[in-house]
Amino acid sequence: MLALIEMGVSHSNDIILPVAHATLRAAQLQYNSAVLLTKSVNLARRLENLTWVRPGSIVATPGALEAFRASGVDPLAYVVRHVAGDWGEVDEHDRRENELNLKEGYRLMSVYTLPNGVKLWCITEADRSSTCLLLPSEY
Repeated sequence: MLALIEMGVSHSNDIILPVAHATLRAAQLQYNSAVLLTKSVNLARRLENLTWVRPGSIVATPGALEAFRASGVDPLAYVVRHVAGDWGEVDEHDRRENELNLKEGYRLMSVYTLPNGVKLWCITEADRSSTCLLLPSEY
């Protein structure tokens, strides 16, 4: 304590509290770094498990383009869902079929409903040469 008084410190808390605060802050930063690392590893693991489809040329029918325009959504958002293996609103039979077709190299199909209620199909050909966005009535 005498050394602290000689340094002009009237209370040991004048040094202890800032040191304790700095130590606590360092521990918080270390914890935050560990949390971020854990989240990054978890995200990497999830990305490894995603199904990625090579879409080939991406095309859309006039009806699909008009439906996208009318609903105000970006067609690319639905293509991204499709190539990531989010088959949308297909029934369980078609979902299993898509999983098999993905492995075997056959045609893939997703079904989505746009915000304006219009049903949309997204089909990737078996040879992965193209992916088409279309309305069911245009099939």
